Amino acid sequence: MTIKQQSQEWLTKKRKYIGGSEIFSIALHYCKKELEQIGIKNETSFKTALEVYLEKKFDVKPDPISQVCSEFGLGMEDYIINRINQENKNFVATGSKDFIINSDIHELAACSPDGFVEAKEDFIDYDKKEIKASKGMLEVKTTPYQFNFEAEAGTRWAYIFQLQYNMLVCGNDWGLLACLAPKEKEFDNDFFKGKILGKLNLAEYIDQNIEHEYEILNEAQEGVDKYYNLYTYTYKTNKTIQNICKLALKRFQEAIDKVILPNLSDNKDKLMREKKMLAKMYPNKYGEIMADNELNELLNERGIINNQFTILKTELEQTNCKIIQKMDKAICAKGFHYIAKFDKRHVLRVSQNKDSDVTPPMVEQLQAGEFVDFTQGG
Repeated sequence: MTIKQQSQEWLTKKRKYIGGSEIFSIALHYCKKELEQIGIKNETSFKTALEVYLEKKFDVKPDPISQVCSEFGLGMEDYIINRINQENKNFVATGSKDFIINSDIHELAACSPDGFVEAKEDFIDYDKKEIKASKGMLEVKTTPYQFNFEAEAGTRWAYIFQLQYNMLVCGNDWGLLACLAPKEKEFDNDFFKGKILGKLNLAEYIDQNIEHEYEILNEAQEGVDKYYNLYTYTYKTNKTIQNICKLALKRFQEAIDKVILPNLSDNKDKLMREKKMLAKMYPNKYGEIMADNELNELLNERGIINNQFTILKTELEQTNCKIIQKMDKAICAKGFHYIAKFDKRHVLRVSQNKDSDVTPPMVEQLQAGEFVDFTQGG
């Protein structure tokens, strides 16, 4: 029986396997030496090896990722596939909702491919290797704005490992990685993502359910093109990477069998996620503690900072309102030390006047090492 992605059975089943989004996490931990031998150092992954371990070994559920990010990544897949087909006439990309298990690779090996790509003619891949016309693996990614500055140098190792692993599980000789990145920083926020998804979903609904004369869905997709860059990379099978994937699975299984847990992360956000998972297993140890004197002082300090920050936010909003009122119909106000103007999203921004030869009074105090009490007016 075929298991379909996003079904309840898929959500349950995939927790027992290592998928493409997890392979680099365990490779970083269990194959560090092998990765360094091929020049992969100081890389990170979203999930940690401990998070993967706790989920597979003890069935501990991690906290869900941001709903907006999850829905956006899933919701943009069809758009990215259609754009690939429009921009490269040699490829015919199609989506997939299957869940593939390959116990011949390893009993933990499985993947949920985004789709597949048929190459009509032979072509040269990103690494200048020839690929024969055939069916390849497709992996699509919605990336942050920052990816635009990385794209020319190549894509991220975590993405390459996921693609190569999925190729290994499904038996493809090559794969295409498509990375969608917002063209401007202001397009990289939850509100804008929801707006774009809503536009595409509405167009799709009209296209499928209401009689019309125009290519509504195509027009909607073309309208989205102006907000996003699409970077594509094709790769032939890399046996070295795929062998590291196999080795990572083997060593992970050995750690599972011997109940050897990976170390806690030294990254604050990842450590917090790990502790939340451990607290579900050991609530007495990781759930709640009584603060000692040192921790109590830190908590007090944090509380004071938080109160000051709250006061500052309120004062900032009040001052912004006063500035906007005084600006009347103007969209920019140039002061002696600072300039106030509206950005593309019509939000008031205040920056230092670089044309001024005089340093603002508060900055002078800071540069002189004097204490500035931001909570006091005046």
